[in-house]
Amino acid sequence: MERPSLKTRAAVKELSSFIFKEKILQKKDRVIAAVSGGADSCFLLRMLDLLKKKMELELRAIHIHHGLRQSADRDEAFVRDLCRELGIRLKTVHVDAAGTAKELGIGTEEAGRLLRYREFEKAALEWEEESPGEMVLTALAHHRDDQAETVLFHLCRGSSLAGLAGMQPRSGRIIRPLLDFTRERIEEELAEMKQEYCTDETNAQYVYARNRIRNVIMPMLKSSVNEQTALHLARTAEDVRDAEDFLSAETSKALLACAADGQDTGCLCTDRLVQLHPYLRSRVIYECIALAAGRKKDITRSHVEAVEKLVMSRRNGSVDLAYEIKAVKSYDRLRMTLRAESDTERTDALSDAFTMKVISYSMAEDEGRSIPRGLYTKWFDYGKIGQLPCVRTRKTGDMIGIGGGHTKSLQKDMIDCRIPAKIRDSIPLVCSGSEVLWVPGYRMNPDYMVTGSTTSVLEIKWNGEI
Repeated sequence: MERPSLKTRAAVKELSSFIFKEKILQKKDRVIAAVSGGADSCFLLRMLDLLKKKMELELRAIHIHHGLRQSADRDEAFVRDLCRELGIRLKTVHVDAAGTAKELGIGTEEAGRLLRYREFEKAALEWEEESPGEMVLTALAHHRDDQAETVLFHLCRGSSLAGLAGMQPRSGRIIRPLLDFTRERIEEELAEMKQEYCTDETNAQYVYARNRIRNVIMPMLKSSVNEQTALHLARTAEDVRDAEDFLSAETSKALLACAADGQDTGCLCTDRLVQLHPYLRSRVIYECIALAAGRKKDITRSHVEAVEKLVMSRRNGSVDLAYEIKAVKSYDRLRMTLRAESDTERTDALSDAFTMKVISYSMAEDEGRSIPRGLYTKWFDYGKIGQLPCVRTRKTGDMIGIGGGHTKSLQKDMIDCRIPAKIRDSIPLVCSGSEVLWVPGYRMNPDYMVTGSTTSVLEIKWNGEI
């Protein structure tokens, strides 16, 4: 390789400054560069190679063949030749992204991402086992335009503040040294280096949402709103990241301050919770749920709002949450617990109090039977339900029909029916998902009543026990 030009050396200096500012790398680190053969990853590999001597880095590369594109074999050969030219040890891995997508019931783009990160982790662990020492890092070639697209994608899909922080320069063993470089700048620098690269033909397709953001929305924003859209979105992500770091620390402090007896973060003092700023209170509740569940995935705003409503009310009670977690408020204590076995036992006992059978409507008429009007036996149009319902007690989000296809919350309906508050949680309900078909002793959902067009009837009998 010929000596780098002044322009290339200036780019290396900029990269060094960014790495130092964001604490991405230290001297003598071990790094695996993920190289697809595209412009971004080729630039990443070349820049890390130029930094290698100055920072005393140990550098390797990995290439993932997803088995999706006709040009994938060409890309693999290109990366192999580039690494041989630079004297960098390369590991190539073949994965079946399409097969994994089908197996997991997800898109091929998401399947490819899962497989890539799995192989990155595996390669890093293999190096650490081969030569114990400091953590092996994996360098990805995400740049400023990728960051802007990520922020926009998260914003449109719905995101917490953490999601609007975009991609981190360093997260665990994953590093992204190029986040301060634009795609245009990368291509200019590659031209200066006379470095060729591969072009992924799928980048021009509009099948994936990311490609539509990249090829349609971002150019439109740049031409119609502000030419520096990508820069401003990336800078906003930096500001949000700093804000999120600060708020995370404040949330941890508040969580401990609200913990009952100063230690148990699974049991919070509601008197202290209600004194927090609403935003901080919602974060504390979210963290409390996540700690109980052991994960953050699928814990939504609606879960937090349900618990917050319970906290702010004057009554005792409970709400069911994700992952079999229940939030229970008792006087000035809020505890996150796994739904007790006794809850399951009670559900079984409730089911035993009901009998269900499906009969044809014509058979019932032949037997001279008419639609029952009593409190303990009801007929439902089985064709409208489609499956046998379940019997349980109420949950957050339950709805009941009021006729004409309109619904209202079960909570409001129970109040309107003047059902005493102390027994609302114990009343057995016949439900299909979150829709209540029958509140025994009170009323049934009119949308499922038997009509002249009914062909099959679901008969449900209740023995009157609660």
